[in-house]
Amino acid sequence: MVSLIHWPVSLRRRLVYFLIPISLVGSVGMPVCSFGQAAEPLQLSELIQEALTNNPEIAAAAQAWAAAKSRISQAGALPDPMLSLRLQNIGPSPSIGEEEMSMAGLSVSQIVPFPGKRSLSEGAALEESRQMEAMLEETRRRVLAELKRLYFELALIKRSEAMVDEIQKLLKTLTETAHARYSVGEGIQQDVLRAQTELTRLTDRRIRLDQEGKKVKAAINAVILRPPGAVLGDPIPIRSPKPVLTEDLFESAATAQSPMIRGSDRTVAAKERMLQMARRDRLPDFELSLGYFDRGRFESLYEAMVSMNLPLYYRSRQGARIREAEADLAGAREGLNQDRQKVRLQVSDLYREITTSDRLRTLIEQGLLPQARLSFESAKAGYEVGKVDFLTLLNNLTSLFEDEIGAEEMRFRYQRALAEMEELTGLDLIGSNH
Repeated sequence: MVSLIHWPVSLRRRLVYFLIPISLVGSVGMPVCSFGQAAEPLQLSELIQEALTNNPEIAAAAQAWAAAKSRISQAGALPDPMLSLRLQNIGPSPSIGEEEMSMAGLSVSQIVPFPGKRSLSEGAALEESRQMEAMLEETRRRVLAELKRLYFELALIKRSEAMVDEIQKLLKTLTETAHARYSVGEGIQQDVLRAQTELTRLTDRRIRLDQEGKKVKAAINAVILRPPGAVLGDPIPIRSPKPVLTEDLFESAATAQSPMIRGSDRTVAAKERMLQMARRDRLPDFELSLGYFDRGRFESLYEAMVSMNLPLYYRSRQGARIREAEADLAGAREGLNQDRQKVRLQVSDLYREITTSDRLRTLIEQGLLPQARLSFESAKAGYEVGKVDFLTLLNNLTSLFEDEIGAEEMRFRYQRALAEMEELTGLDLIGSNH
């Protein structure tokens, strides 16, 4: 959406013109407008539960984790045994029982990896499953952070829509007042034309906000796997508490709880197991076989055999595999260091965003807004008795409502940063039980 605080100055001044009736007929010490009450208010906690149940990204990550867990037992299992049937005949006609070397029988063979190889393989699969578990948690946090951001964005849009709707009702009163003053010689025609022009611009702005609201609602529906046009109520404003943690504590929590770091750490563990497997691959595997052969009237034969592979091509096979595993492990460790640094940087940036937006909102609400209200009250009183012209009144109102809009924008930025910090740390910073 287009952030109100980033509108061009000229457009912001036009918005201010729309807001005159509110201040003329209402108390400037109270909020300009309030949220419209929807028949079924949109609860953030309900959206979160629906996303956890229905979101396809979360479901896909959960299935990937389930598949990875199923590979653990496979990795540590023995290869399937082999059953062999054998017929040995001397001459073109059946000779079993007549020729001593003619026989029929069967044998069973089993490949047995060198001790330790199976446990290493199973351990590597276990670490990979833990990595997929971390990816599932990362997906959950990312989806919920996006859902909260959309929720707060929709709240800002609805706040803006309610403001514009209220202005639109009262702008006609201002137009009539300006026309009445002009008709008795106390105003100028330019004031009437300006009010009428801004009423048209206000209608255009309301249409734009409505379209932005539909886009955000469609995005929310996509997260919770509803049809794009499914009806959603209006969000309930959430006043998030101020975090009590310092930047260092946030960083410690993120380092300990970040799914990205945990996943990278499990990747390193899996690569370490794979390196151990590559080194142990220099040792031979064994094949055990047992056989029974019937020779008719001659005594039956029994066979037991042990075979092993010989790593004669160590340099080109096992040695190359070790070098590959060493390179993979080194890359995984660098990736872990990179993820840790990335998380630290994200925490630092988000902490600055949280503290800065909160300080600016406090400054606007406790400092700038009271001053702007006093200035506007003075200009309004002068305008009512004809001592202040229309433009002066608008200029004073500009500062007042820029600060009103700025306070709402700072609140949105604050809550958005909290949602992103939750994604990194796993802490409950917003109070999503509202």
